Amino acid sequence: MDIKYKIPENTPTVRFLLPSDEQLIKFAVLFNNGKLEPEKLADMLSMTRFVIDRLYENGDVLIPTSKEIADNKDIDFKALEDKFRNGG
Repeated sequence: MDIKYKIPENTPTVRFLLPSDEQLIKFAVLFNNGKLEPEKLADMLSMTRFVIDRLYENGDVLIPTSKEIADNKDIDFKALEDKFRNGG
């Protein structure tokens, strides 16, 4: 597999580069032996993107992204995070 990747100049230091949707699709198909129903693919991609975005922005999957918070002002994310961290 020929991997081509270059970090653009003047890019701030980041922990990792975010994968493209195309890369995520290729991985999903690869891990399912080339057989994947569209609905399952959509579920896999949305969950993967959700986790990656949280890790990329916060370094913690339990902390929502700033976009999630802005889009869901009525949700108490801190209470949800405390609930998950305390087992329940």
